[in-house]
This record gives sequence, structure tokens and C-alpha cells, in this order.
Amino acid sequence: MVRRMITVSASSLLSTIRIAALAPALYLAGCRAFFTAHLDEALDLRRHLPRDVMIYVLNGLPFGGEGACAATGIVPVLNSLDQARAWSQQARESGRKLAAVVQVGSGWFVRVEDL
Repeated sequence: MVRRMITVSASSLLSTIRIAALAPALYLAGCRAFFTAHLDEALDLRRHLPRDVMIYVLNGLPFGGEGACAATGIVPVLNSLDQARAWSQQARESGRKLAAVVQVGSGWFVRVEDL
């Protein structure tokens, strides 16, 4: 199921997906960046897509998932200092730079009643 698809340009799409079966069609349509909630979803998705696709894990890097994430080129959104330290350690152990996105909390929030 496609939860969100945003057209960024004629040749670039971003999508948040839940079912890897849609991924090949989205790839053929030009999508090169995919976002999943969890690492297991990203690992499943990776099996269906070429390596030129960026896959991001929004819920962070689960403890013990560093090796699988690095080996498959999946980019974690680091949600804590512990995750950042673990990812940095994985980079040192693998002897290469590893991409990551860092989530920074602003302290700002909106109550549902205010929407």
C-alpha cells in the first residue's frame, strides 16, 4: 500500500511504502528514494530494488541491526545518541563512511486539538 507519494520533480519521486511488491513499479516510474518505518521492512524492500535506490529507516537503528543495515546500504535515521554511537562504531569496524540522517528534536509540538 502506498501511504504517501510526493512528486519532487519530473524524474524524482519520494514515497513511503509498506508493501515491497509495489517497489518495482515505483522504481520504473522514477522513484529512487524509499522510506520504511522499520529495518526489517527496509531489508525486505532492498531485495526488490537495485542498489542505486536509497532506502531510509525512519524509526531508527535497532540494537544489533547495524551490520545488516551497513551491508545492504540502508540509511538509518538516527534517533538517539546511542544509535549514533553504534552507527559510528559500525563505520569504524567496516573501515568506511556510512550515510545516516540525524533526527533532531526541536522541542516544538502541536496538540491534536489545535489542528
